[in-house]
Amino acid sequence: MSHSKLWKTTQTWRRVVFDFPTRVVFQRIDDTFARYGVSIDGKVRALKLSSDQDKQWNATFTYQRPCADRMTFDGSMDGHSVQIELKLMDRNQFLLVSRGLHWIQEYPFNR
Repeated sequence: MSHSKLWKTTQTWRRVVFDFPTRVVFQRIDDTFARYGVSIDGKVRALKLSSDQDKQWNATFTYQRPCADRMTFDGSMDGHSVQIELKLMDRNQFLLVSRGLHWIQEYPFNR
């Protein structure tokens, strides 16, 4: 992908970020992150997650794109059947994009 895609979920995960072709990040409701390797097969619309810590672990999903700003996943993760519906978020909603980066001179305030 040419740039980061950020998707929003409504259950256990707050967001799913596809930032690199081989990595995906799930932001949990408590704002912690779960990072996975990902391989995507567009021909059969399949996605497989892998873990750097446990080489035997994986999760598999099929996906659909019913429209340009929606994506659904159906599959299995940690022994559970999982269905995920995602909505593409407008990247301009984020302050870093809409307002830009502002460098802060901490001295003399942070000694």
